[in-house]
Amino acid sequence: MTRVLREGKTKLVLETDDPNLVLLRFKNVVTARDGACRNEAPGKAALNAATSAVLFDYLNKQGIPTHYIKQHDERTLLVRRLEMIPLEVVCRNIATGSLVRRLAGFFEKGQRLTTPLIEYYLKCDELHDPWVNEDHVTVLGLASREELQQIRSLTLAVNAHLSRLFTTAGLQLVDFKLEFGRDPAGELRIGDELSGDVMRVWTPEGESLDKDVYRRGGSVNDLLRAYRTLQERIRSAVRNLM
Repeated sequence: MTRVLREGKTKLVLETDDPNLVLLRFKNVVTARDGACRNEAPGKAALNAATSAVLFDYLNKQGIPTHYIKQHDERTLLVRRLEMIPLEVVCRNIATGSLVRRLAGFFEKGQRLTTPLIEYYLKCDELHDPWVNEDHVTVLGLASREELQQIRSLTLAVNAHLSRLFTTAGLQLVDFKLEFGRDPAGELRIGDELSGDVMRVWTPEGESLDKDVYRRGGSVNDLLRAYRTLQERIRSAVRNLM
């Protein structure tokens, strides 16, 4: 039996015969509010694995360093083993969610930002992933100043590439979360996943094609329909651009 190296709320990391590679297996589970809300979601694993595979492959071809190698099976990706940095890097193009709640009166929901806004959050469920700044990150020893500069540069590059792709798909990339890690050579790469679980995507009519469907009380079936639409439109856009 393949040994489980790590298990999170929605994914497993599994050992392979190659010490530099691991399997990232998605679960048929949807969660929100740091796991306080949880439902089985048959079919979600395959949708998120496929969407992540398409987006990681697209970024790889744009010269962005990611952990992605190939799709291993319907719900599993073969990826490079990374030493993950416990940091969530959020890039915002349109104001919504916690930004509007934290800075009520300064940002309105749906307001397009004049420049992409990058924020850092410490990965810590017990503290509900608190916001941190670059000084926190360096004082805690999570990343160096040079690595933070590279993280920022890569995040902006990802935003530019994905925004172009989503515009081609007739969609708005509202915001997204990236996670970074160091490969065995010490190089920074983007890890984790790229799916509706870690980004907000709106249609021109303002319909969400992401986990906000579930956060706002939609059913699992509503969420799966949104994820299928997201995947289909992204696949079509990639074909048009490539």
